[in-house]
Amino acid sequence: MMPVHTIIVGAGSAGGALAARLSEDPDQRVTLLEAGPDYATLDELPADIRDADAVSTSAHDWGIKAYFIEPPHAREPQVYGRGRVVGGCSSVNACIAHRATTDDGARWAAAGLDEWSWDKILPYYKKLETDQDFGAGDAHGGSGPVPIKRITRDEWPPATVAMEKAAANLGFPLLEDFNVPGADGFAASARNVRDGSTRAGTLVSYLLEARQRPNLTILSETYCLRVLFEGAKAVGVEIDRGNGPERLDADRVVLSAGFVQSPQLLTLSGVGPAATLDELGIAPVVVNDQVGRNLKDHPIVPVIGLIPQTDHHGLRAELKYTTQRGREMGVVDDAYMFSVTMEPESLGFEVGADAEPFTLLSILVKPTSTGWLRVVSNDIRDQPEIHSNFLGSDDDMTRMMQEVRLAYRFATTEPMASEIQSVIVPAAEVVDDDAALREWLRETLATGFHGTSTCRMGNDPTESVVSQRLAVHGTENLYVADCSVLYDITSAATNLTGIMIGERMADWLSGRA
Repeated sequence: MMPVHTIIVGAGSAGGALAARLSEDPDQRVTLLEAGPDYATLDELPADIRDADAVSTSAHDWGIKAYFIEPPHAREPQVYGRGRVVGGCSSVNACIAHRATTDDGARWAAAGLDEWSWDKILPYYKKLETDQDFGAGDAHGGSGPVPIKRITRDEWPPATVAMEKAAANLGFPLLEDFNVPGADGFAASARNVRDGSTRAGTLVSYLLEARQRPNLTILSETYCLRVLFEGAKAVGVEIDRGNGPERLDADRVVLSAGFVQSPQLLTLSGVGPAATLDELGIAPVVVNDQVGRNLKDHPIVPVIGLIPQTDHHGLRAELKYTTQRGREMGVVDDAYMFSVTMEPESLGFEVGADAEPFTLLSILVKPTSTGWLRVVSNDIRDQPEIHSNFLGSDDDMTRMMQEVRLAYRFATTEPMASEIQSVIVPAAEVVDDDAALREWLRETLATGFHGTSTCRMGNDPTESVVSQRLAVHGTENLYVADCSVLYDITSAATNLTGIMIGERMADWLSGRA
């Protein structure tokens, strides 16, 4: 019997995990395509990939920009970092080790997606991890490829310790672990880091070992131009390795290219909105106007103060309130607030020799606003037009204003006021004035780099792009497996969820589940 050949397009969080797990079976032949470079050993890793505290947004980046705010308040397109390297965004991100919440699973199940209920996804979060603090148990895994460890209190600057006390004073529980059901409160940040300093994305955690297998081929610096079809059956892909188009045949194709390139590739292959296919002169295979729609992302804003210099930089701890807890405490719910210490040069202006920035980074994790992307060229190398549509609803604007005011309250009242020398962003008069704060948010707001749902799953092909098991509606042997398939965005960072999706897809394709 000939091995089943699967082409996976995109070697990121989902694609890297999928390729590694699928190739564990010698009867599966896997070709993993990546537009960016590859690093086969730890010694080859450049500093911006190796260092877990160095968020790389230039050396290994797609150079994508997005419209964050829509008219009449639109800004120029803003930088939207996306990893262009084996490991994808997991090779360049902040190593935040968050899971989806039980509320997320309940919401997806309520939408008819029973394969994505909490009890169905928890085993795969456990499978991917080795939790170095709690070990194997009902909530955590102890033998997975991704090491997870929480920042210890001796790595907190005094301002973070004061933030913990402030959270307790407001009635928020002090927690040991966010990655368990019902965890709302204050706790140290969990991160996927190897040996204390090496970013443990899928390049390091999955592919360093898997690449030794003879049935796994990794083609880096290779563009996938489109999926090839016979009728509605995917039979391979067209690629470009620098010498013009080539054809690669396969038994099935999985797009794991992320929330931008997965819908872009579908469209360029003839699976997309009728108007776009017509505009670009692409022969339709399946007309689906949901491709590229339903974009969700986490908007973020900073409250920045100055603290005495510290040796500890990066994420330290976080306040999470994503259920009824926030309302019970009389503050905005459905949000995160991160404690982040920063290198002084990161601000772009002088702060004094004895000071450095301390940021309370506020993140709206359940936005009601929905964005979209539009493919504008027949060339995969030309980025789509991306509209995040942050604060596109009155509800999102109101909650974001509340969260900034809560962060400012933390920073300017005891016990944090004794640790923060001054709050430099935003100004007090901005915080106190509704109109000024709304304008400041529109000018300042950025992305959490957590784009999802542009190939949204669902049971109705008129309202979704893929099925619950991630098969593209109306096609054969074509799948999407990355965070673009999520019904809506997770109430947390998305990296572990992307890896979880890759783990699940591997079991489905191999027949293990």
